[in-house]
Amino acid sequence: MRDWIIKLDQFIQLSEREILTHAGKITAEAARAMAEQEYEKYRRTLVAQPSPVEVHFDEAVKKAKQLAQSKKTGKKPDEGN
Repeated sequence: MRDWIIKLDQFIQLSEREILTHAGKITAEAARAMAEQEYEKYRRTLVAQPSPVEVHFDEAVKKAKQLAQSKKTGKKPDEGN
């Protein structure tokens, strides 16, 4: 087992990373709280974006308005652009 530890340390050093010699400075609870806080930020950005259904609905409404307008003016929908 000791040989594998040495090999792993050599691999880590080869990738120019520092080998930890201690358990770290942050508790598991603090790390979990930080991760949950960051996930909440991410979740809020997702909620703020329109869903694919909303995007398609908005596109359909826009096309319907263009068709209605083209019927009023007598032009085809592509002619007015």
